[in-house]
Amino acid sequence: MNHVYVKKFSHDKPKNRPHTKELVDKLGQYQKDIMNYKAELYEQVEIFRNST
Repeated sequence: MNHVYVKKFSHDKPKNRPHTKELVDKLGQYQKDIMNYKAELYEQVEIFRNST
């Protein structure tokens, strides 16, 4: 996840944290991106997998 989103998720005040639907939508997009070879996230995952 991008670091700005992580900071938002861990905000001290619960009212400033993302709602459940926003989290589900974001995680769903990440899941799609991991499977889409054209997405930047897919490339990053492949680089990581090949480096270990």
